[in-house]
Amino acid sequence: LLQNFAMSLPTTSPTREPSTAAPTPSMPTTSQPTLGPASTTRPTVTAVPIQPTTQAPTPTADSVPTANPTQFSPDPAATSQPTAPPAVTQSPVPATTAQPTIVTAGPTTSPSRSFSPTVAPTKSCLEGRTREQYLTDVISQLTPPSLFLDVATPQGRSFDHLLTNDPYLTNPCKPTLLQRYILTTVYFATNGETWTNMEGWLGAEQECSWRGLTCGNPSNPALVTDFVLENNNIDGQLPNEISALSSLRGLNVFANSIRGSLPEDLGNLTNLELLDLSENLITGEAIPSSVYQLSGLQVYRIGGNQVEGMIDPDIEMLRSLRELSAPASGLSGRIPTQIGELAFLESLQLNENSLIGAIPSELGKIGLKDLRLNQNFLQESIPSELYNVGSLTSLRLHTNFLFGTIATTIGQLTNLVTLRIEDNDLSGELPQGISMLVNLEEFAFSGNFLSGEIPDVFAGYTSLASFDASRNFFSGRIPATLFDIPTIRLVYMSNCTIGGTIPPNYGDPPNLRDLYLDGNLITGTVPPISPGKLLNLNEFLVQRTDLDGSMPQSVCDLRLEGILDDLWSDCGGANPEIVCDFPDCCNRCFEGGLPVRRVM
Repeated sequence: LLQNFAMSLPTTSPTREPSTAAPTPSMPTTSQPTLGPASTTRPTVTAVPIQPTTQAPTPTADSVPTANPTQFSPDPAATSQPTAPPAVTQSPVPATTAQPTIVTAGPTTSPSRSFSPTVAPTKSCLEGRTREQYLTDVISQLTPPSLFLDVATPQGRSFDHLLTNDPYLTNPCKPTLLQRYILTTVYFATNGETWTNMEGWLGAEQECSWRGLTCGNPSNPALVTDFVLENNNIDGQLPNEISALSSLRGLNVFANSIRGSLPEDLGNLTNLELLDLSENLITGEAIPSSVYQLSGLQVYRIGGNQVEGMIDPDIEMLRSLRELSAPASGLSGRIPTQIGELAFLESLQLNENSLIGAIPSELGKIGLKDLRLNQNFLQESIPSELYNVGSLTSLRLHTNFLFGTIATTIGQLTNLVTLRIEDNDLSGELPQGISMLVNLEEFAFSGNFLSGEIPDVFAGYTSLASFDASRNFFSGRIPATLFDIPTIRLVYMSNCTIGGTIPPNYGDPPNLRDLYLDGNLITGTVPPISPGKLLNLNEFLVQRTDLDGSMPQSVCDLRLEGILDDLWSDCGGANPEIVCDFPDCCNRCFEGGLPVRRVM
């Protein structure tokens, strides 16, 4: 726990230089244009983040308990460690319940000290001191005077505001004075004057009424527990003082323009459960050492910044972690095997980095739901242990250098909704076990070296929308049961060397939009469709095949009615293999010839 700062304050203060700063400008009444990253869309995740604590009524100075002014009681809910994986919406925070002995001390000059951000008033908090001396004595226990007495710094502007302009501090003996200083420092450090919405900030009310802040500490309702200001044009570096908000459980600044590295004492926020820093301009380490100290952290998001680094084996210290989201975060090196110690981990998103080596088999020990390792430089085979994680709903391993075969036990992943293994070096046959993956909505295995027949086992599928088998070395026929799936929209089978004829039921799916059969060994003719069929078909590609005959009028009618945008076939040259009017029916004609074949 953070140290509670001493209540016996010195009666003398460092000399403060006369303020030359102009009065704090009034806050604009109109919203400023949002700056920061172009993309403000949060990546889709499966794990549910910690729900913010319900905001308590704004407390007054008289409503804050003062029976024991020198020490705070810990949150009772934070004194025990769950013995089984709790639901994501629960918020027990493992913590040590023993409090350190409170020692009377003078001002410190070290900015790395951590304190509980409250001062319980005595009957006469000034004790003969001036207002300036009192504020100096309190704030110097967190920030060196050389910093907050300089009005050119955010800390100095905060001190000057509290001293001369704060309408709430007509009486400085407030129980959350230090908390107010910290939050005011955050405001000045991140150009609060230009935030999109700064309702309440620096106003005449207690901090709990400021926009984006929630107070709900059971032992002290005046303490901030959640800081949530998403997409608010916050522009600047988070000051180290924010690390002293000891009751903070959630810090969410998604989609702003936070700059610089993370506060060095961030690890002092021992009650923190959710830390969302994604889509900002943060630099430095993606997962700095201070984050590994947050043993109660359940959600960590850092994607979409300008960070870099490696995942340290100390990742195993985050035993409460449920979601680790670090896509496009400059991560390199190997995924440490210690990640398998995170028993509660449900979502691991490390996509679009430069990770190398093998996928740790230890991931097979975790009840993962969402695993995204795509677009890295991972090698070796897919670990067989991964096929035992029946809780998986999304498995994205595409665009790596994985080799080996796909095990039949893939059929154990019956909860999968998304399976993407395209653009690797996988070989062998597609196993019959895929018949068990009936909950799939997206199935992509293109761009590999798979061979043999595609099993015609899709009769039990009820939700599949996208199927991509392109750029492989299959034999056999197009699986007809694929077109029995009522939800199928996208069928991509280009250049996969498949043969046979086009199944006559290809016109049955009511939602079919794209059908790519080009570059294959398909023979026969294009079957006609019944009236009212394929009314959503937008692209139908059958060029570079062995098809012959004439394009059915029922298909051409889709072009004439403006439904079908692209119909490509081998209707070019002096002796076209398919008779198709150009451009009224086929809008692009190719010279007949052998299909394009990939070299294995």
